[in-house]
Amino acid sequence: MKINVTLRKELTNKNGVAPVSLVINDRGKRVIIPTGLSAIPATWLGGGMIRGDQQLTMKIYNKLNKAESVIARLELSGEIQHLTLSQIKSAIIGEFEGVAYRRKNNFIDYFRNFADTRPATRTREIYHATIKALSKYDSKIASKGFEDITVRYLTDFHAYLSNGRATLNGAAIHLRNIRAVFNAAIDEDLTLFYPFRKFRIKHSQTRKKNLGVEKLRELWNCEVEPHQERYLDFWKLSFLLIGINTKDLCENCVLREGRVEYMRAKTHKPYSIKVEPEAMEIINKYRGENRLLSFSENFANYKYFAMKVNHELKRLGGKRIVKRDAGHYQHSEVVEYDITFPDLTMYHARHTWASLAAELDIPKETIAAALGHSQSSVTDIYIDFDSKKIDEANRRVIDYVLQITRK
Repeated sequence: MKINVTLRKELTNKNGVAPVSLVINDRGKRVIIPTGLSAIPATWLGGGMIRGDQQLTMKIYNKLNKAESVIARLELSGEIQHLTLSQIKSAIIGEFEGVAYRRKNNFIDYFRNFADTRPATRTREIYHATIKALSKYDSKIASKGFEDITVRYLTDFHAYLSNGRATLNGAAIHLRNIRAVFNAAIDEDLTLFYPFRKFRIKHSQTRKKNLGVEKLRELWNCEVEPHQERYLDFWKLSFLLIGINTKDLCENCVLREGRVEYMRAKTHKPYSIKVEPEAMEIINKYRGENRLLSFSENFANYKYFAMKVNHELKRLGGKRIVKRDAGHYQHSEVVEYDITFPDLTMYHARHTWASLAAELDIPKETIAAALGHSQSSVTDIYIDFDSKKIDEANRRVIDYVLQITRK
């Protein structure tokens, strides 16, 4: 890497002076760094020397020395191999202005900005959760640059998370978020440093959330306590609407001409599902005044309802066993449950619908479109997928579960 001083005579202004610049050349690439100084072309002797102006010559050499010091410091630390020429230029300009280079290449500041620009609210929350975890792990994270997030750093952070602070898959989410930030920073030419070339994110295989048709039929017809009925109905409605998620069902849906329509919170794409009679029966049972369902109006935030519904789903079909305490407190009771669906969550509705659709040999393209997945090819972007195919697929799945025979 070479650095030279040049007078840009082609930029001579009306006052007859031209700017003095530094030029860095590295492997066929170059970058020009303004010094804020200027000189008369006729007095330029080359190499930064000005005829008859020792003071200006010293100012030019001072700029050159500062630039060379920055490069030497970056080479000594090993950082320079991970930096672009634009970043080196920023570091030198920062030195001229008395601004620390680290502030121009700050990892957590970029991470926070990246998180705040995510389109989906839940995605932003997950990224900010990673920022919080990093801040708890490293009290000096605010001063770190991308080059400080090394393989060793990631390994130690993973060990910190694994020490009872997160599951294996929970830790993997944080690490994937960090990787996404690095990928974005590289795309913006903010860094060339990338520790994930040598760091492998570990995760455990996620348990499949397909109930299967027999277990689903058992759930559909199971007897529940009166206060649990609304939660089972909510799960059924999600299934009948192709596994729509809790947030969309609570906050985003409107009923229009026999279809539930909404802008999906996760992808911000419009979505429309035909409401079959079984689904309409549940909607009418819990019809809200200002929203599709009354569930949404009884909770200030859908998250509280989401927590409640998942809690109650795990207790569905359980037999309430009351045992009298034979000890000192004769009137106390110990309540236990013989749970039939101990792992049931709202996610099972979507996964089970997709699995049953595949079991019925419904084409993968139709299943993907029904679930709102992105197009699988560039060609698909230009195809308006026939919603009738999705409607027919949903009806087939419902008939299969409810054992309805049609001629």
